[in-house]
Amino acid sequence: SYHLFGCNHLYWIHLAFLILRTQLWTEYMDFENDLKINRTTTLVRLGTKHRARCIVLMVLVIEVIWNWSVWYNDGEEWLVPFLFALAGPFLFGGMDALLVRRQRGTATQPSANPTILVATQYFSTMTTTATLLLLVACQTIGGMALMYNTWQHGLFVK
Repeated sequence: SYHLFGCNHLYWIHLAFLILRTQLWTEYMDFENDLKINRTTTLVRLGTKHRARCIVLMVLVIEVIWNWSVWYNDGEEWLVPFLFALAGPFLFGGMDALLVRRQRGTATQPSANPTILVATQYFSTMTTTATLLLLVACQTIGGMALMYNTWQHGLFVK
């Protein structure tokens, strides 16, 4: 396989997705503040938070598809990078839903949907902030597992 600066070219693409997802995700979380002070970021240039949300989700889904298509038959050492990518859209969606509920002031109101009501009752003792911190902790633990797995298996040189 082709190597660039001693690293597998597929791993460089994997790193590019990690950098892009992190950049866009953090820009999205700061969207309102950046808009208020007229800071020009990639997502603010799109104009609306809805467009920004769609771009972030699109990048996360493309990352999942790319990971699945490239690493599917490449051995179990690529399971962690795939699972990390797969968790991205779900964690982003969960964080975004909680932030939207907090802004609307509906973070503590129960849902009328029975399935969601059960989940809401289960997490009802947790505040929105605590739930957000739990999601961030899950992403951080996933990132640590990704780093460990990458070094343990030497994925950057295969």
